[in-house]
Amino acid sequence: MIIESCTTNPANTNLGKRVFQKTITVIGYTALIAFAVITTITVIGSSSKSPTGSYLSPLPKGELAQGSSSDSGAPSDSSDVEPVKSTPELINLAQNYLDKAFALAKTPPKQTPEQKAKILENLDQSLSLTTQAISQDPRNPNGYVLRAHILTAVSNTNPNALAQAQKDLETAQNLSQGQPITLPETINPLNLLPDQQALASSDLILAAPLPGQVLPEQKLDAASNSFTTKAIIPAGQTELLINDNRITPTSYIYLIPETKTNASIFVKSKGTGQFTLATSTISDIDISINYYIINP
Repeated sequence: MIIESCTTNPANTNLGKRVFQKTITVIGYTALIAFAVITTITVIGSSSKSPTGSYLSPLPKGELAQGSSSDSGAPSDSSDVEPVKSTPELINLAQNYLDKAFALAKTPPKQTPEQKAKILENLDQSLSLTTQAISQDPRNPNGYVLRAHILTAVSNTNPNALAQAQKDLETAQNLSQGQPITLPETINPLNLLPDQQALASSDLILAAPLPGQVLPEQKLDAASNSFTTKAIIPAGQTELLINDNRITPTSYIYLIPETKTNASIFVKSKGTGQFTLATSTISDIDISINYYIINP
């Protein structure tokens, strides 16, 4: 048997060693560069004085959004952040917008599109602020009362508003449990919507105290429950005297007509234990009205 031996070429051996050494060198340089980059990023990130939004930030978690830096890297001025308003402040501001809307509504009957848009803009602002107040303090009846007033004012443009207004008034009456419900003192309800100047038959009327006026008592068809009372002004009549022992000289009476009519409905007079409903024109059909009473 003949066995042939194979001799190793020294040149091939040296070439392999050189390739291996080069590979080791490249890997070493790559690792060194990567380590340097990571170290630089870490040092820059940890030395930054601007809030980063991470656990490294010295600001409390709740202040991160207010103290975050701008695109230029400079921290924003905390004085630019609007403080959160309290529920009474929201209701008061909403009442002011509502007051402005009613003031604008007293312009001549032929309102321009711009005037109408401005009125709706103020009503929208008032409604938004009132809804914020209700979300912030859902146990406060004042927000529901004010929102019911606003919703009724916009019922001509939103047919679903009246149903929501009724729910809000029922909620307010439930929450009050006999306790006083007061609107902000900075606004006199009489200045918002005088009884004799109802803007439309579907407007909610907040009746301020008026001198009593004695009228012959008319036939009253009323059905009461814990939330609302229904009254009917008979066809052909413009006034209806209602006896209700809940009425006091300082009562607020909210009217929401059920019958579709072009006539304005308002509280003409009010005294202890009674008040008088009136319409601006004679109707040939019975007019049904739901009324709500809140005693401050």
